[in-house]
Amino acid sequence: MKSDYIRRPITDAERVNLGFLDEWPIDGLLSMGGIVAGGAVVTAVFRGERLTNNYLRFREEIRGGGDIDFFFPTQESQEAGLAFVNAKTEASTTDIKTAWTSWTQPRGYKLQIISRIFGSEPEDVMDKFDFANCKAAFDGSDLIYHKDLPELEATRTLRMDRSSGFILAWRFIRYMNKGYEKIHADTHAHIADWFLRVRFGEWLLDDSGIKGFRYTYQQLEKFISDPRVVRDEDLLLAVGYMKLITQESASSHSYNPVEPLTRDIAREELQKRLGCKELKLPSDWEQE
Repeated sequence: MKSDYIRRPITDAERVNLGFLDEWPIDGLLSMGGIVAGGAVVTAVFRGERLTNNYLRFREEIRGGGDIDFFFPTQESQEAGLAFVNAKTEASTTDIKTAWTSWTQPRGYKLQIISRIFGSEPEDVMDKFDFANCKAAFDGSDLIYHKDLPELEATRTLRMDRSSGFILAWRFIRYMNKGYEKIHADTHAHIADWFLRVRFGEWLLDDSGIKGFRYTYQQLEKFISDPRVVRDEDLLLAVGYMKLITQESASSHSYNPVEPLTRDIAREELQKRLGCKELKLPSDWEQE
């Protein structure tokens, strides 16, 4: 809702931190009704960082630099923005109806013209974001942001306002790598819901057919091993239901073939936290 947001003119210092706003193609996309929204605006405005100094550069801990994300009111205006960029450069393009378009500018930053989220106003776009910590936008003159964002950033607290669905675990891994130290209490319901969906077989974590995404063992291990994000009761829901096949050598001899090994990673993590070798649960708790 608009009442949840604050709108004010951008300051000169914030404009400097954002950078590139008066350069092609960003100036043109803004004039066409596009808005810059998400992590780039948060980093420049609420963390006081110049995007050209850090955010846009490759960072190993998140496997890449940050993106400048553009959103448009309608699919038609988004496609016009895409054509505007494509007219002067070769873009790296995916299906504009289902994903996004990326383009790397010679100065070294990546622009993404998002084609999954539309809104007649910046607030409408940001209401569709999963994390409150992403809810900041610039429309060419004004800064628009969620009223809770300054406090969340000041306290390094991550708050999820709507579930990311299947990719929730991957989203948390990415954002916890950005320096957040706490999880807002309202967020835990979304995490518990994700574990319930795993338990009841709504999706298979290693099934790449869901949104073209497949979790690796390492990703899920990192997600569930952070007690700030995943509580013991969340892990308990997934015992017996979060089993992944990992590739491990059959013996210590390097010439032996690698054999598949199924690991119940929720059980392993919970046993580690509780300091026990065996987790005893009712017989009907786990699937056969």
